[in-house]
Amino acid sequence: MAVARPCVGAHVSTAGGLVHAVDRAVDIGAHCVQIFVSAPQQWRQTQHKDADVAAFREGLASRGLAPVFIHAVYLLNLASPNEELRRRSVEVLLSHLRVADQIGAAGVIFHPGSHTGSGDEAGEQAIVNSLRFAMRQHDGPAGLLLETTAGSKGIIGGTFEQLARLIERLGGGARLQVCLDTAHVFEAGYDCITADGVNRMLTRFDETVGLSRLTCVHANDSKTPFASHVDRHANIGEGHIGRAGFWHLLHDPTIAARPLVLEVPGFTGEGPDRPNVDLLRAIAAAPSPEVAQGLPLLVTGDDA
Repeated sequence: MAVARPCVGAHVSTAGGLVHAVDRAVDIGAHCVQIFVSAPQQWRQTQHKDADVAAFREGLASRGLAPVFIHAVYLLNLASPNEELRRRSVEVLLSHLRVADQIGAAGVIFHPGSHTGSGDEAGEQAIVNSLRFAMRQHDGPAGLLLETTAGSKGIIGGTFEQLARLIERLGGGARLQVCLDTAHVFEAGYDCITADGVNRMLTRFDETVGLSRLTCVHANDSKTPFASHVDRHANIGEGHIGRAGFWHLLHDPTIAARPLVLEVPGFTGEGPDRPNVDLLRAIAAAPSPEVAQGLPLLVTGDDA
């Protein structure tokens, strides 16, 4: 049985200004949006003019795009043993949170960080200290979304238990939420390509983190095999999760009810595109995993 049409969106570029992200999202048929609000490989934070923010918010409302998420810059590392790096990371995170409040974003998604050899306990404590400070400095409505990771060496967030410890040590406030990346959990060793596997994964998530904290799903196929602990995204249906795997994911009511954000390379190598959006929706509408498996690589559908 097909599930209700899911809220499918994508990470889109803000090149040229925030408002251009709205047009790019509409062009690929997205219904929810994730953006960078500054260059992802730089510390320098973009200052957004009030007029640009107003135009962006008006564009979102007029096109019915929601929710909106900000993804933190790649340089951010709250787990680093380097005090200066942590300080700069917290400053960037606070900047993102302020912009999130300005544009009405649901939250800021960020990778917990890498301890770079200092050990899990030291890395977790560094994250806790960093986030505790950030939450004291900013009490706005935007959520803080810890993203699941592939569990690569030194990278925090490869297990649900690890994320749960961070949240518990921070007092468990409602602002502390999680973004589940399908490629990352598959790469970390959670079976998400069978019905039983998806059920076990989400049961474990609920027992540790709690499903009430699952705010967003990054819908990405995996270029690397199961339990590889190597983070590499693939287009929907071109990786090891595959169309049938996504059918099982999308036919779980917990996943289907969350906003699904694509971070795939795109079939032309230019990032999330309409074929990936259409294919994900077609998989959700397919009556069985066998039908989903046989779907054509590029799907054109009505995105109204």
